[in-house]
Amino acid sequence: MKVKRLYFNDIKEGIEEIKKRFGPETFILDIRNGTGEQRKGWEISIGVEEQFDSNGEESGLLRRKMEETWRRFFQFLKERMEEIESELVSEKMRDYPLTLRIFLDRMVSNGLEKGLALSLISEVFWDIGMLAEESLKANYFLRHVIGKRIRILELTSDETTLLVVGPSGSGKTETVKKIASLLSDEREDVSIVACDPQNRGTYDELMAFSKEKRIPLSFTTN
Repeated sequence: MKVKRLYFNDIKEGIEEIKKRFGPETFILDIRNGTGEQRKGWEISIGVEEQFDSNGEESGLLRRKMEETWRRFFQFLKERMEEIESELVSEKMRDYPLTLRIFLDRMVSNGLEKGLALSLISEVFWDIGMLAEESLKANYFLRHVIGKRIRILELTSDETTLLVVGPSGSGKTETVKKIASLLSDEREDVSIVACDPQNRGTYDELMAFSKEKRIPLSFTTN
């Protein structure tokens, strides 16, 4: 199956024409209005079965062609779904304060999954509404919302490994120090394995902490 784009001045006439040319069961993938200055009217994307000439063609080659057409078809659907998601998010965020829109962009650019970031921002908006225009209040309630999502983990089992990851400046080093200090105070065996290919200060800070608390430290930059 391949994706075919057709252009019509009227959407109803376009659909009727498609049914006549390609059959009543033709799969309509997408309908768009106003697709550019050179293309006025409606763009209708349909899925069309490709016709293969099997005369002298090996079955393996035929299968590869079919797989490639399906790959292109699913790629088209994936890209269109991403476009629709982006359009819906933009429409939803239009009513949100500028502060929350900025927070959302920062969270996504720092690697947080867009759906999760949007749900966190939405919860802040539900809680305080337009008070989120004040960045300090928005920041406080965002931290509170994130805190509610964090699952409590039992740290006193014999073999527990914690992996702390995140963008630069997100508080990973301080978090590791607090957890390691807590476990050490509880007489639990604890060691730290850290990796930071860019920030030398992370090594110095953890090394000083390791010596102070007598907690083994292994550090690598790759």
